[in-house]
Amino acid sequence: MKRDPMNYYDSIAKGYDELYYEEQIQKWERAKELLTIKDTDKILDVGCGTGIITYEIYKKTKNVWGIDSSKQMLEIAEKQRPGPKYLLGDATALPFKDKEFDKVVSFTMLQDMPLEER
Repeated sequence: MKRDPMNYYDSIAKGYDELYYEEQIQKWERAKELLTIKDTDKILDVGCGTGIITYEIYKKTKNVWGIDSSKQMLEIAEKQRPGPKYLLGDATALPFKDKEFDKVVSFTMLQDMPLEER
């Protein structure tokens, strides 16, 4: 039986950072070698979860948004990693205009999407 990603992440939100913080930081360390971020860039982090990577991006540009479908994950992001703009939403129906962002990133989200939506 396939799990519902939104319900799954809501259910593990409180323990997510304890389980995955180091893994997320390792992903960011690899990605930032490939991603040039200017302090003027507007960046969207799709599937931002508790904001671990979103906040790392925020250290480079203050104009960063994180979107996630888990309300509980976003509540943790807003409390523990203030600064970025966090939004509850669906990655397959983003509420932004085309070309609104200079860069869009996504870590640990595609694995939860059906193949036809990736």
